[in-house]
Amino acid sequence: MKDNPQFQPPIARKDHKETVLHGITLTDDYAWLRDKDNPEVTAYLEAENAYAEAVMKPLDSLRDELYQEMLSHMKQTDVSVPFRDGKWWYLTRTEEGLQYAIHCRQRGTAAGPDADAPEQVILDGNQMAVEHAFFAIGATDISRDGRWLAYTTDTTGFRQYTLHIKDLATGETLPGEIERAGSVYGKIGVDGRGADKGDADAQLGVAALYASGHGVARDPVKSAKYIRKAAEQGSARAQCLLGLAYSSGDGVKPDKAEAARWLRRAADQGLAEAQFDLGMCYANGDGLAKNPVGAVEWYRKAAAQDLADAECEIGNCYLEGNGVPTDIPEGLKWIRQAADRGFAPAQNTLGLCYSKGKGVAKDYVEAYKWFNLAAAKGGDIADDVRINLAAAERFLKPEQVAEAQRLAREFKPRKTSAPRDSPTPPNKATFGPAGGEAGPTGSVWDASAKVLKTGLVSVKAEDDSYEI
Repeated sequence: MKDNPQFQPPIARKDHKETVLHGITLTDDYAWLRDKDNPEVTAYLEAENAYAEAVMKPLDSLRDELYQEMLSHMKQTDVSVPFRDGKWWYLTRTEEGLQYAIHCRQRGTAAGPDADAPEQVILDGNQMAVEHAFFAIGATDISRDGRWLAYTTDTTGFRQYTLHIKDLATGETLPGEIERAGSVYGKIGVDGRGADKGDADAQLGVAALYASGHGVARDPVKSAKYIRKAAEQGSARAQCLLGLAYSSGDGVKPDKAEAARWLRRAADQGLAEAQFDLGMCYANGDGLAKNPVGAVEWYRKAAAQDLADAECEIGNCYLEGNGVPTDIPEGLKWIRQAADRGFAPAQNTLGLCYSKGKGVAKDYVEAYKWFNLAAAKGGDIADDVRINLAAAERFLKPEQVAEAQRLAREFKPRKTSAPRDSPTPPNKATFGPAGGEAGPTGSVWDASAKVLKTGLVSVKAEDDSYEI
């Protein structure tokens, strides 16, 4: 076949190009092939395709046979497991003969979708792809009121996404899309009014941008201002964040009493994180008269919502006799609950109990397992955990270390509540990295900083823990 001129592969010409980066010279003789608008590049690719087609022509029947065989093993008409968001249940389904998934929703209750409720198609990739040679739906998310859908599409194949907003009440996709939203890898949040129009969710969104420096210059004072606006509207999350801001002095003048007041408002609304933080205020006497018994009462309320921080603190109170009578078995019960949820401080404490034989039989394999799990989480206690891990290892044989590591690998955390915000400044704990890192520019963040204040879109990305 190689001797047949009909099957000679095309040879790309060389065009020497040098690029100097950081004092290093890079050579690329085929850089010219990056120019997608160059007719010569198009001609070369067409020649490559023609060559491949000619060479593979004798295998056409086998190719079709393999395709049909693989297709026969696929369930073309299928429905995903529905998930609930507010008053709606969302799912995707595929139909035989259609290339793209259809995104749908159906009204329902906590028990499941309402069988009598009509199905609403919110995105049909098959219809949307008709006018495009390539099409893909990227990220999607729904506003809390269920009306607005934010979604991204790629029509180039280069993962350069365009952000759209759709009104699900009318089916209209709004004008003003954001091009080249290439930094969106996580979820996109939407609200329907805008921060300056009084929407608390959007106000928290703007606060997040000012706290982390995404799309705007980092400004803790402005961040706190928008948190306050949302808090004064009754947002429990904002009230908790404002309390933390007053506690740390991030964007506001430090005021422990004011911190406790805002945390109490959020705690009274049932926010587990605020209940825990208010308990800490009582335990430490921050802004309130010191009251260990009162602290435990608030910890219990938070623990009733499966907050691992609270379970761990209740356990510590029983182990140390703070606010409750000393009760080692009861303390271990609470510590184990938090450790089983994957909470690193509880895992470290449980490891210490096993290494010292406190309330349990001394067991260095079990201790090493829990230290190992805690060390993997990192965080503020990472150095202490590594010291404990090394200390436990001195009492173990290599095969026992291997056994403890196996047990750690097989560990499956129990269900817990949503990760809480650490009691540190909101810019560090809630909205992203500390230190005033600048966010990406030329992306959806820049647009969101403007649109959030007056329009429809608030943005959150899960790839770097920037959450609104």
